[in-house]
Amino acid sequence: MNSVGNVARVLRLFTSERSVLSVTEVAQLLTLPKSSSSRLLKAMAETGLLISTDSAAGYAVGNLIFETSRRHPGKATPVRRVTVRVDPHRVAP
Repeated sequence: MNSVGNVARVLRLFTSERSVLSVTEVAQLLTLPKSSSSRLLKAMAETGLLISTDSAAGYAVGNLIFETSRRHPGKATPVRRVTVRVDPHRVAP
């Protein structure tokens, strides 16, 4: 897999239950060498995609993701189509 693909794979690992990931966890979950995982996470942190946690436990999602979402609010959430069912027998008030 290429670097961009690995970036996407890392971002998909973050969940509400798993907000911080260590180099070891990423290496294990993505079956990558630990050295490659370390370089990838460091590069992602340098670009703002991730932040290094204060406790040195690992990395969390960085502000760049949130800043981008705020600049494009219509595209930040899935578009949901709402279907309105009209009851032909209902009388409007």
